[in-house]
Amino acid sequence: MRKINKRGARVCNRDGLNHFVSCKHSAEMAIGTIIVIILALIVLVILIFGFATGWGNLWDKIKALFGGNTVETIVQACTVACSSNAKYDYCTRDRVVDFGKDSVIPGLDSGKITLKCKDLEDSKYGTGLSCPSMDCPAVVLVKCTDLKSPEGKSGDWKTSAECKINENTIETNKVTDEADKTANLGKVCCVPKDTCTDLVGTWEDNACNTFTPAKTDKTNIVTQADKGTKKYCCI
Repeated sequence: MRKINKRGARVCNRDGLNHFVSCKHSAEMAIGTIIVIILALIVLVILIFGFATGWGNLWDKIKALFGGNTVETIVQACTVACSSNAKYDYCTRDRVVDFGKDSVIPGLDSGKITLKCKDLEDSKYGTGLSCPSMDCPAVVLVKCTDLKSPEGKSGDWKTSAECKINENTIETNKVTDEADKTANLGKVCCVPKDTCTDLVGTWEDNACNTFTPAKTDKTNIVTQADKGTKKYCCI
């Protein structure tokens, strides 16, 4: 028999080896209830998703949400983003699209390119994607050569090794013109480093975190041209 302790709590019986015997029936009911709740939540999410996006090709839509970078998968994910009016997913989110090694798109030697859904509307990609209801904010297209140092020196596409070997240049990801990126696949946009003065900093003998309040160390991202005998560019 189950016993009741002085506080009214149920206690499981002991077996002949003086070990506690688990209350199996109660435990099985608790686990079963948790499983039913989880399954009910999954079904609820699927129902909400289905009514929000439509029931056609529902499984393909679900797969598109959880990965895959083939053209078909990405276009399906973009279609879902469009129908659910998910502006960030459609207008801003970067997606690696694999057009395959046999792609005839100019500049795509590897077959892969990073694009946003709205970029895939371009007829050159042949996806047929369109979302007239989505009003994406205008994006200023920035080419590598648009990125200039205070002295007016422009950025240039180079290999990563070429950019790193020059202590006065640094790699940047500020290029937003996808055509410029596509035309220079395998290269990085290499721009002249700012001077410490350009960043409104000063060269110091002591480490930047030793100041009160502590300063930010920018030594690795500025040109060493105006450094003199001091070691740290602090801002």
